[in-house]
Amino acid sequence: MKCPRCKFDNPAETNYCGKCGFPLFRKGEEAFGPTLTLETPVYSLDRGGTFADRYEIIEEVGKGGMGRVYKVFDRKIKENIALKLLKPEIASDLRTIERFRNELKYARKISHPHVCRMYDIGEVGQMHYITMEYVSGEDLKSFIRRAGHLTEPKALSIAEQITEGLAEAHRLGVIHRDLKPQNVMIDRDGNAKVMDFGIARSLHAAGFTGSGIMVGTPEYMSPEQAEASGVDQRSDIYSLGIIIYEMVTGKVPFSGETPLSVALKQKTELPRNPRELNAMISEDLSRLVMKCLEKEKENRYQTAAELHADLDRLERGLPTVEREAIKKKPAEAEAKPGRSRLRKLFIPAFILFAFVYVGVKVSRQKSPPSSEAPSLSKVVVYPKEGSGPEGDPRHYKVPPPPAAPSASAEKSVPEAVAKWLDKMTLGSITGGSGTSGIVSPILRGAIEELNPRDLDEAQKQMERIRRFIPRDSQYQKIWGDAYAKILESQRHKEAGQAQESEKSLLEGQNRMRQLLDMVDQKEKADTARAEMDLARRKAEAARPPEEQPLLFRLAAAKASDAADAYGKEDFAGAMTLYKILARVFDLSQAGGDDAASLSSLRIYLHEVKTGATAANAKRLAEWHYEEAVKEELNAEALTLKKDYSGAADACLRAAFLYEKAREKATSAAANK
Repeated sequence: MKCPRCKFDNPAETNYCGKCGFPLFRKGEEAFGPTLTLETPVYSLDRGGTFADRYEIIEEVGKGGMGRVYKVFDRKIKENIALKLLKPEIASDLRTIERFRNELKYARKISHPHVCRMYDIGEVGQMHYITMEYVSGEDLKSFIRRAGHLTEPKALSIAEQITEGLAEAHRLGVIHRDLKPQNVMIDRDGNAKVMDFGIARSLHAAGFTGSGIMVGTPEYMSPEQAEASGVDQRSDIYSLGIIIYEMVTGKVPFSGETPLSVALKQKTELPRNPRELNAMISEDLSRLVMKCLEKEKENRYQTAAELHADLDRLERGLPTVEREAIKKKPAEAEAKPGRSRLRKLFIPAFILFAFVYVGVKVSRQKSPPSSEAPSLSKVVVYPKEGSGPEGDPRHYKVPPPPAAPSASAEKSVPEAVAKWLDKMTLGSITGGSGTSGIVSPILRGAIEELNPRDLDEAQKQMERIRRFIPRDSQYQKIWGDAYAKILESQRHKEAGQAQESEKSLLEGQNRMRQLLDMVDQKEKADTARAEMDLARRKAEAARPPEEQPLLFRLAAAKASDAADAYGKEDFAGAMTLYKILARVFDLSQAGGDDAASLSSLRIYLHEVKTGATAANAKRLAEWHYEEAVKEELNAEALTLKKDYSGAADACLRAAFLYEKAREKATSAAANK
């Protein structure tokens, strides 16, 4: 049967292409592919084959200390699942296999939306395998590395989902023991699922701590695990604290040259406050993380439910609709890039800063500075029910949108901005990349112009502009944080606490910079997506669908990955991939067979690698550069096997990693 994607000739009975993994199902037919011969032990599986007379191998999706993981089609239940083929040193130990069976009896009882279901452990000849739910997406570690670090709202959402899964497992008496980002999958809807419950305990009981297998990864290991003392649910809470730390900072609290040195730090050293690495995160979240990372487990959260309650309290401080936006499906984020609702979010953010900036300037020109502390009598603040100390600004809601400004207030806004505002409110803003080249200079100036003397005027402008920020906008939380800091700065100033007032103002400026960065990233991602769409339309016009070359098919398939990144609000990653795909669509217009397509892609890869090397990415973005080199070598190996589709896929991954390495190196050099 010829594959409709790569034109490879497959055996008539197989359901998946042996070259590219594309499904070959025929309606009304049930296929039976060739079964692997198991007289000689084999510890890897080939795409297109059938394993154990039941599982059709679609593709390898990962490998680690335990073995290789495959996406397979289960003929019995008629759906895709994950199959983990165990390494020989594990599979040959009968006591370990028996422990796996016993542990899985308990792990299988965990049925929760945020836990990956464990199915069974089986054997064929000398090969042992574990089957589990297949989650389409990427692991949290890859997500963090691609994004650099996550925003606080996104990190809170993921952490809360993980905690819900842990709480259910702990209720059933199952401790994970090896919780880490690599064991958390983020699906295409942005939902988190925890994997591999029950596995670490079996390995620990069998003493598998060598040969690359370590029970409890050192970077995420609790102090009691490091000294091999009693482990309970609080060990999982410590590991989750490290995951949250890494989500919001992009770094783990402890690292070292050897696993032993890292484990020793877990036991003896105190972690840096995450706010030292990312000033944008809230003090409340920082305190939550540090409580999770207490050395003595009696001082941590005692249960996952207790931790979940605090995470929920923090997340409820966000606009309710933002939680939905965090988990928004890619299809919603992808719709109508030129005229989408997302497009309109940039204009309000721009106007917010423009009003603050221009309003402050006009205010300075019209009235001399006053030595009087600004009055708070005009500020309406609504404390939350059951909140903490009345004077604590973190326990205040942002006021509701104020009434429409008076005529005198309107006169303080320059005519050009007012006209732009009129256009927005009339819904006539359309198409294009309207804020590119305009946002940065004015908004950066707005941030720097704020000072305690102008706080009263800045507050009024921010109150006024809030009604132009859509309620379902992710910018609401950041805007609210900046607003709260301005109020806090005013209170300090009124109390004669000048130093504290300046500190609060600086934190407010940091929130505003974060908002500006998000605006810029999303704007650039939208622009890159529009350029990719244009390149794709040109390529589509060049030839009919059935004649499209390998590069077109590859770029079209990877466009969904870019949409996933966009839907997860990884605008930087989406922008990079959109830019690369635009180039690949352009290259595809030359046509040619698979070998010719791969050749042109490798030339492009060399160009991207040269740019990364020139930016000193090998030193300044070491992980991305090294991973890119691995993918490039993988592409060469696949080329020698004449697997042009697989080689092109590896080339594209390498190009993405080299480009990310260049971006990170350029940023690191600029910040020195």
